[in-house]
Amino acid sequence: MKPAERGGSNSDDRGKGLRLIYDGDIGPDPTDFTVLSMLHEYHERAMIDLVGVIGSTPDPLLASTFSIYNRIHGHDVPIGVPHDDGSAPTFEDRGRDVYSVAVEFSTHSDQNEVIARNHGDASTLTAAGAPEPVELYRDLLSGAEHASITIFVAGPLFNLPALLDSPADRHSPLTGEELVAQKVRQIYFMGGNFPNSAESALHAPTDGAEYNWWALGRRGVTAAALQRLAALGTPMTYIGSEVGEPVLVGREVVDRLGRNHPTSEAYFQYRPTYSGEGSELSAENPAFDDVALFHIVEGGMGTYFGEVPGRVRVDDVGVNTWDPDAGGDRYLTLLPGVEGQLAEVITDRVTGQFAPD
Repeated sequence: MKPAERGGSNSDDRGKGLRLIYDGDIGPDPTDFTVLSMLHEYHERAMIDLVGVIGSTPDPLLASTFSIYNRIHGHDVPIGVPHDDGSAPTFEDRGRDVYSVAVEFSTHSDQNEVIARNHGDASTLTAAGAPEPVELYRDLLSGAEHASITIFVAGPLFNLPALLDSPADRHSPLTGEELVAQKVRQIYFMGGNFPNSAESALHAPTDGAEYNWWALGRRGVTAAALQRLAALGTPMTYIGSEVGEPVLVGREVVDRLGRNHPTSEAYFQYRPTYSGEGSELSAENPAFDDVALFHIVEGGMGTYFGEVPGRVRVDDVGVNTWDPDAGGDRYLTLLPGVEGQLAEVITDRVTGQFAPD
């Protein structure tokens, strides 16, 4: 199969020509909610064409949260979420339990439940009213021009293997692999920790794998997905958790948006950022996903970021290493001393207090 002719990893595909599909988890980390705000702010300013948002975890309220952000921003971005009906991607009982425990122990109350209760209305979408991920992916890709779609994956990689496995259907006579090879320009991942995730003590609870790439403890998911995409010749860029970790945001975001906003709610329900007492956050939070999205849309190379070329290696658990002598992909690095300035820039993007260049 011949891959689409695409721009390289450093090609200027940003701005109004960037047609973006977001594929990620929503909760419990507040970065999952701030990045939704950023996506809609970029879409509002025509800095991206947000062609779809797709959930990647076994949370029955993902559609509701996506829908509420659509309504707040006055957008109608297509939504896809996993269904509990056996359609791909499927989740093992252990994976559901891992996700439930993560939400229970890291939040005062499930953020998606609180957001649905406090911000939902009669127009709020439910999972039953949204297509499942593969259905939406195939619909969006089939109607796209050649090598025109950028995918931003900021969660576990459950959806992409299901897409690659998909056969021809009513949307397209092409298989999933053929659709990706022909329609996808580049894929960015907020995942992994570079150059070696096992070297970070933060990943000890997930056996050395960064949380997204640990895939709720499901072995082989990340490695197989990345290997298949590499075989298709899909250009890939990795923004590891170490890039966003020192870029801390939260207090100013909440001050600007106000307490009665879904993104603020995410911070106040998250135990690491709110103690449960008083009206102020007790800590800020790493802008993991937000920093990745900022790079995808606005670049920042040489100002905030550097890069290392090579090829990722991922084991069965999701632990990653880096081979600098192979492949044409890259991972991003954060330049020294830019954390505070970048945090201000991210806060402006999340809260909509910026203008496109």
